[in-house]
Amino acid sequence: TGSTYIVYYENEYELYGNQVLKIENLRLPELGQFLNKPIQQAGHFYQLAKLQESNQSNPQLTLIDNIVSAEKKGNASYGLPSKVSKTESNHMIEVISEFGDGTEDLFSTSSFSRWLIFDDLWIEENHDLALSIINMRNNCSVIREFVEEAK
Repeated sequence: TGSTYIVYYENEYELYGNQVLKIENLRLPELGQFLNKPIQQAGHFYQLAKLQESNQSNPQLTLIDNIVSAEKKGNASYGLPSKVSKTESNHMIEVISEFGDGTEDLFSTSSFSRWLIFDDLWIEENHDLALSIINMRNNCSVIREFVEEAK
């Protein structure tokens, strides 16, 4: 019944822990319900543990709004101006989170993170982009061009 991919990366497209997490037999619309149940070994996958934690913090919110809320809370803890944007379809979620002190010097404080969650139906419609995302641990620089073209 399909697969869902979870990709989380931060600061110039570095994959966190070099992982692209694939969940078998689950498509994106059911991910929110899946996260409400105990998940064996969720702690071994940073993305899954973080998603589960944010999803359970406010069950009234949609999955994407829980991610946005968690990112805003994380950014607020730094006390710097931040921006969180979201894009959503039935089979793809993207949340981009940025904060910074507005300077470009050596000691500037800034961060960037991006969640990409999609399932195999989205892959069918966006094959080249999906393969680039799934394989970006080999070439992280390709993601910027493909994602910008897809918007």
